Amino acid sequence: MPQKRDITVIGAGPAGAVTAILLARLGYDVLMLFRARGRPRIEGLSQRVVEVLGVHGLDGSLSAVGPAVNRQAVWNGEAAARNLEFATERNAFDAGLLRDAEANGVRCLETTRVSLTGQTETPLVRVTSAEGETLELSPRFVIEARGRSAPYGLTRPTVGAETTALTRRIGGQAHAPQTMVESFADGWAWYVCDGAQAFLQIFVDSAGGLPKRAALAALFDAHAETLVQISAAIAPGKPVGPVTTRNAAPRMASSILTGSTIRVGDAASAPDPLSGNGVFAALGSGLSAVAVVNTIIETPENRALAQRFYEERTQDGFLRFARVGRSFYAMEKRWSTRPFWRARANWPDQEPPHVPAGSGKLRIERRPVVDGGLIVERKVVVTPDQPRGIWRVDSVPLAELIEHLHESEGEPIAERAPLLANRMGIGNGKLAVALDWLRSRRVLAAGESVAIEPASIDLDSIELKGEKGANH
Repeated sequence: MPQKRDITVIGAGPAGAVTAILLARLGYDVLMLFRARGRPRIEGLSQRVVEVLGVHGLDGSLSAVGPAVNRQAVWNGEAAARNLEFATERNAFDAGLLRDAEANGVRCLETTRVSLTGQTETPLVRVTSAEGETLELSPRFVIEARGRSAPYGLTRPTVGAETTALTRRIGGQAHAPQTMVESFADGWAWYVCDGAQAFLQIFVDSAGGLPKRAALAALFDAHAETLVQISAAIAPGKPVGPVTTRNAAPRMASSILTGSTIRVGDAASAPDPLSGNGVFAALGSGLSAVAVVNTIIETPENRALAQRFYEERTQDGFLRFARVGRSFYAMEKRWSTRPFWRARANWPDQEPPHVPAGSGKLRIERRPVVDGGLIVERKVVVTPDQPRGIWRVDSVPLAELIEHLHESEGEPIAERAPLLANRMGIGNGKLAVALDWLRSRRVLAAGESVAIEPASIDLDSIELKGEKGANH
């Protein structure tokens, strides 16, 4: 008979582990399935990843974060220091996530084989454990967190230019921790060293296929020889050992929430590695999925709202990262006509990755947000640069504040501010922060009186709560 569990998480990477941990903290019985650690590799984690781990008290994974280094970029013939990142051995990091999960009451089971069927209201998970035991699990909800290896079934994902990462270890004496990105005629490369070991990844187009494994080393070496700055950083070391391959094409699943199965992390949306936000995006996906799953189980009448929230968030994030990657590719002008660069400099579209803050009018709309661990509908301020809406600034509901201010047009703001703070149940300091935000967006005019700028906000979207002066 299938064993009952509230929630089964398939995969124990950043997205799966964080989802499992936070659901366990909400009181769910969570089983997380994981595989034995893979081959050694180093990943670059952003400062935001470290901050998320710290905020959620994930000390095991936080202790495995490697040294901080400035990423060097050699792009379009120019060398410059880019973002700070932490060169982290991924197996150690994943082991830290596993410790965090166990410390938070997540049941962890090592497996050799997992299959998921019936992604409806009654999913069935068949498992072969590391000890060879065969199990059938019938959880209330399944978290699909197997990353890029997660099966898509009969649905076709949205995929960018087919890209494969070729990786080899760098032999020789270890160097100081560093990372470096360098472009070349038919792709780009990333060198990473954590002080103990080093690897070189070369990203190439694989739409037409790649040579058989025996010839991959020759292809790798031919590309590596064209790298000027990375070759100097590696010297006197050199690539050694077999070439490993990994799919690195940006892709998004066409269905990310079906019945009682939700996809998280790379299983839902895998960004182009060039965007440099893979682990951060995975963590964000997991954090959002927790509220979605909790809503579907606790308040099933809000399922459609939760699904809208998660799908919009995933799609918007995928497009944003894709456009960031496209902008980087387009910056390389030396080989813009070559197939690798031409295919990536125009995908997914020509929309900017970021709309400048303050451009276009603001509008108040009702949108799904996370409140108290559940997805609910609230009034938010929608802007061109924040199309999914901004609910609160320093815990102050912006839409509600704008509506109150609109009712107080022409009145002295120094007199209205403490009354507004009391009426909305917020502190004067928090209100001041929110008012400054509105001034920075030119919604609230500078001056001593309350004045909403009609050129900055769609006044028709404001809902008046009563006649002017009422409830003051």
